[in-house]
Amino acid sequence: MPPQNENQIYVCQSGTCRSKGSDAALVEIEELAKLVGNCTVDPTGCLGYCSQGPAVEVMQKSRRKFHVKVNTFKKSAIVVESATGKMPPLENLPPETESRLSEIRATKRREYLISNY
Repeated sequence: MPPQNENQIYVCQSGTCRSKGSDAALVEIEELAKLVGNCTVDPTGCLGYCSQGPAVEVMQKSRRKFHVKVNTFKKSAIVVESATGKMPPLENLPPETESRLSEIRATKRREYLISNY
């Protein structure tokens, strides 16, 4: 259980959101959240926004906010900013991290499609 002052991000991993890239969004958000701290990231079940996936829920104390169509690296960064109040330092990412994260979304999407067809 995260400390009370820590913000939480839940990334939907239901079938519909996974087909739209939520597994890649989960990895991106985890990596970006490590850069700013004060945040935990966990997979979750359906958040009810299937037609607008990938869907993400940000919880801060008594406040809940949903983000939909988290289908780009920039949108993953906006989710982390929403949870922590700090934009991850995208311009200062080590080149190997930036390269790896830019490839994740396409790779995860291919893996999902191959495993289901």
